[in-house]
Amino acid sequence: VSLVPGTPYESRRDVMVRIQEGKRHRVTYGAGWDSQDGPRGLLGYSQGNLFGLGVTARLDLRASANEKQGRFLLRQPSVSRFRLPVTYSLFGIEENRESFDSLRYGAQVDVSRFGDDWRAGFLTGYRWVELDQKSVQPLDLDRDLQEVEILSFTPSYFVDRRDDPVEPTRGWSSNITLEAATPYLGGEAAFFKLFTQQTRLVGLGRLGVLAGSLRVGAIQPGSGSQIDDGLLDPLPSAKIPISERFFAGGQASHRAYGRDELGRLGESLHLSTTDVVVEDDGSLTGVGGEEPPPGDPGRLVPVGGNGLLLVNLDYRFPIAGAFGGTLFADFGNVWADWRDIDPSQGKLGLGVGVRYRSPVGPIRFEIAWKLDREDLEDPYEVFLSLGNPF
Repeated sequence: VSLVPGTPYESRRDVMVRIQEGKRHRVTYGAGWDSQDGPRGLLGYSQGNLFGLGVTARLDLRASANEKQGRFLLRQPSVSRFRLPVTYSLFGIEENRESFDSLRYGAQVDVSRFGDDWRAGFLTGYRWVELDQKSVQPLDLDRDLQEVEILSFTPSYFVDRRDDPVEPTRGWSSNITLEAATPYLGGEAAFFKLFTQQTRLVGLGRLGVLAGSLRVGAIQPGSGSQIDDGLLDPLPSAKIPISERFFAGGQASHRAYGRDELGRLGESLHLSTTDVVVEDDGSLTGVGGEEPPPGDPGRLVPVGGNGLLLVNLDYRFPIAGAFGGTLFADFGNVWADWRDIDPSQGKLGLGVGVRYRSPVGPIRFEIAWKLDREDLEDPYEVFLSLGNPF
């Protein structure tokens, strides 16, 4: 920006602004580690203003011990007179879970509209899901773990009125997402999935921040599904591909439980042994009511469910400089049917943690204890992670 030469003592002058197009090519990369996913890495490449049309192309590759994914995206800044940005994407995701491995690949079209503190979107996607059971016997999930094609439509709405997206100290946010999968036009699964999360933060001045989160999820099987023929499992979750069910437990969920390990015995948790029986009260006995056999009685395997209730409450307080502490309580569970959600059946965990305020978000070291521990469950969990749990 410069002044255009003029005559002396001139009261008005013209200003010349020179404009140069920004860099069209960008490479992003990163690396990290946490206790849940182990080492992780990121590599990305993007090109702006593709073919001079204002379209952005981007390729992202991410990998960790539990997940590998690749995405290719084309973002068109405006479509039609409504000036709605549209993102077209192709993706492939390989994920390792406690009870199964999954490979998902497909295509999506995402139309979004943004405001100062809100986002409304509509996502249409078609994905192929290939599922492989882990070597857990005699747990028989073959009827659930199968190849399935899913065509779904997902409207969503998100409002964010927090004072900072990385380290908020006050405000609130609200998110609601509805996914409808149809068995027509090539799809095989039929279900309706609702998920909502509400957060609230209250600043306490020098005393710190009180933060809370409520998450509720429900899945209703639809008619016409091609994957529920001949199922022997009477639970409603058996009609939903295991990759689409709700799971809970982990560093950003219920911190008293490991990844995906929160659930109810006989519903969203199965026992992987023939020698131990789960009684109605949740206790374990041997076959025929005898004492459980000596040695390793087996282990609990999460299979997910159609109902989710999760409540988190954090008290985050300063200690010295960039270091702070956290006292927290996590409560909730996963049910086979959303109609069976009962707060009296929720599991409670209490924990304490240390936080370091880094430029990219808080680094957290946390330990949480189970107050409603079942047989075969560890008494506590320890996490080291980056970012807030909600």
